[in-house]
This record gives sequence, C-alpha cells and structure tokens, in this order.
Amino acid sequence: MKAIFQVSLVFFILFNSFSVDSQPLPDGVCKVENGQLSFTIDLRWTENQKQELIAQFELDSAMIAALFSGQRSFEIDGEKWEAKTLDHNYLLLYKSVQKNSFFSSIFLKILTNSIEKSGSNRPGYVNGPVNFGVNKFRTKTVFYKNNRIQFRLYGHQDAEFVLLSGSFNDWSTSSTQMKKSDGYWETEVELSEGKYYYKFIVDGQWISDPENLNTEPDGHGGENSVYYVVNYVFNLPGFNDAERVVLVGSFNNWNETDAEMLKTETGWALPAYIGVGKHYYKYIVDGEWILDPDNSHVEQNEFGTGNSVFAIGEPYYFVLKGYSAAKNVFLAGSFNNWKGDELSMLKTDSGWVTPYYFAPGNYEYKYVVDGKWMPDPNNPLQNGSGDFINSFFTFKPNYTFVLESYTNAKSVIVTGSFNNWIQHGYQMEKTKTGWKLDLFLPPGKTSYRFIIDGQWIHDPANQNYEKNEFDSYNSILWIK
Repeated sequence: MKAIFQVSLVFFILFNSFSVDSQPLPDGVCKVENGQLSFTIDLRWTENQKQELIAQFELDSAMIAALFSGQRSFEIDGEKWEAKTLDHNYLLLYKSVQKNSFFSSIFLKILTNSIEKSGSNRPGYVNGPVNFGVNKFRTKTVFYKNNRIQFRLYGHQDAEFVLLSGSFNDWSTSSTQMKKSDGYWETEVELSEGKYYYKFIVDGQWISDPENLNTEPDGHGGENSVYYVVNYVFNLPGFNDAERVVLVGSFNNWNETDAEMLKTETGWALPAYIGVGKHYYKYIVDGEWILDPDNSHVEQNEFGTGNSVFAIGEPYYFVLKGYSAAKNVFLAGSFNNWKGDELSMLKTDSGWVTPYYFAPGNYEYKYVVDGKWMPDPNNPLQNGSGDFINSFFTFKPNYTFVLESYTNAKSVIVTGSFNNWIQHGYQMEKTKTGWKLDLFLPPGKTSYRFIIDGQWIHDPANQNYEKNEFDSYNSILWIK
C-alpha cells in the first residue's frame, strides 16, 4: 500500500447542501488514516442525511439501512465492513483500504472535497490582457494534438491519482483526471488561444510542471506553470549561417533576450501567443536589427529605420463628429497610458475617426482637440468627477449588473475588486425599472457593491455575500 496511507494522513470533508431536499453532513464524516477508511455515523441523522451520505460516497444503501437497524458487520463486494460503538449516539463504520474500484471512487471523493474546500489551493486566474508569450520547456510536456491540448506529467508511476487543474477548468480538483501511461500520466483538454495557468495534483499534493520553464507566483508561496496556446508564427526565411536570431517588438517591450527564435530547415521560426492589437517588431540577427523581409507593412519610428507592423483582432472605431475647423485630433486613454500625441485621428467629411484594437475589457478615454482634452460628447457613459471626467466603454462585455428600483436616485455606481474599489466607480445607466451596466469582468471571484447617491449597499438580489473589514457586506459572484 502506498506510503500516503502508511502515515497519519487525514482528509476532512466539508459538505454543503446542493438541493432543497438534501441536508448537509457535519464536518469530518469521512477520513483515511493508517490504512483504514472510516465513517463517523450519527444515529440521530434524518433520512435525508442518510441519503446524502449514500450519494456523496456511493455507499451501499442496504448496508446503511441495516447499520441504522442495529447490524454491525457486513460484507460488500467481497470486502468486510465493521461498525463499533463510540457512545450512545455515534458509531464508527470502517474497513481496510484496498485497491479496487470502490476505494478508488471513495479516495477521489475525499481527495476532491478536501482540496475543493480549501480556498488557499485555488491558485489564480489570468487577469487582464496578455500581449505576448512563448512556451519554454526543458522536456516538452504539453502538445497540440488533433485540435486539443495534451498535458503530460513524467514519472510518479507509484501514484494512486493524478489530476490536471488550472485556470481553464476553474481549478477543478475532480473534472480532469489523468491516465497512467508508460513513464508518464496524460490527459487532453480543449483550449482556445491564450494564456493559462496549471498545476498537477499527485495524490493530493499540488505541484507545478517540473519541465516547464515558464512559471509565475501563485499567491500562496508556490508557482503556477504557464502555457500559451499560440495564435501566430513568426517566420524569417534564410539566414542559415546565423548563430542567433531574436524577435523583438512592442508586444515584449523590445526585450533582446526574451524570445530567441528556433532554427528550421528553411530559416528561423517562433510560435507565439500575440494579444489583440497593432504590433511593431523587428528581428535581431547576430546583433543586427532588420525588418521582416516578408512583410511589406512598415511604419517609421523615432530612429528613422522603420518597424514591421501587423495587427491581431478586429478594430474598434472611435468617431468624433464635427470639429471640422480643428487642425489635429488625437485619441488618448487607459489603453495607451494617456499619451495625448500618439493616436492621431483621420479627418473625414463629418468629423474624425481612428481604429484601435482591443482585448475584452473596460476602458476610459478622451479626445485631444488642438491640445484641449475633452470627453466624448456622444457617449453618455462617464467616470470621474469635476475636472477629471473620462468617457467610458466596455469592449465585449461578459456580465450585466442590474439593480432594480431606486428609480428616484440621481446616481448609481457599481464598484468592486474589478476596479480597485474606486469611489466614483462605473456609472450605471437608468432604465424604466432601475439601473444596469454591461461590464467585462476577469475570470474568478468578483466582489462588488452599489453606491446610490453616496450610500453603499450590497446587491439585494444576490444571496452570495461576505463580510468585509467595514463590518458590512460585499456581494460575490464568480466568472468562468
């Protein structure tokens, strides 16, 4: 039997009621300790609680019925169960641990629930836009295979269970089990392009991928492994005699060591994930900076040498009507660090226009008309107050905040963890029955409150909330 069962390792289970008819079981009902699987049974349990015990652990219903009727010894599928009296209300139902399908199911439930109920073991999500990423492995453990992504963990051949958990499956501790193969464990998942965090769970122990060189702190003293599902391949033909070729660009802050290209039979290549936007880049071939010879799109830079240019995603068009007498108009916002002389707008018969490429998110902006900063006169959504009012918009929202009633209020704001709880928050739009606002929220847990004419409240329509440091409550929601 595995060493994990030879030490005093106890898994405690916390259960919640998931339906109107079920009733929650108390803490610590089941444990595995010193090679023994045991259940602490309360003879005062209701029928619903008995059914919850049977359902949660897939126990034999006839055995549980006989147990409550006074029987203390059982044989189920060739395995012996015993029950002993702890006091006049409690029994201990137990059996020796064996490697069979029943125990595998029980162990997985114990493992799953003990991990799932510990918030410190949910190590994070990819928040905010991702501009660039390349994969780096000692030995490759993640593969693109038949439109799916295959993960491998080498070694650990004596493990009972190995699971894959990550930002792509809400850090699930049960949904993505890995199968043992010759020298490694493997599983496949379907992932769209982007950046993902992941870890392996080996018999209850969280570990990062030892072969993956890309890691980031998980916020709990450990590290997440990072994997990019690529969406772009940089190719530089020729230069077969070069010793080193590096990709540099606006997407990686022109870092000369971040992205070394891989030599191929015809030249050099580098698969990468590139975020939505307009990007500028060059290649460095043995120290010499060159344009991409296969890309005719070039824009001048401050050195007069030009940069190769390409774009990812669909453009969003900003339109400022009127101001035909203006000499120049620029767009500035949170998406370009409020640089007021960078994004020049094109003059048209009806005003000014410019495209910009966005990742899903919430953005603030202004127009700079002949040096004068102003919010968008055609956009009613604004943030801030006094001299610091910006126009606001959401690109590809994924959640709608709704507050019914309060129709007499002059201002309703939603604020929360998604915008660092700024007091001017996001101004909601008034409807016939209340207030609403479409926003983009990052994956994971979101805390929020409404501010009604200066008064803070939690969401009366959301039953999920938690106490905060001000002795009031924050509403809670989860975004996948």
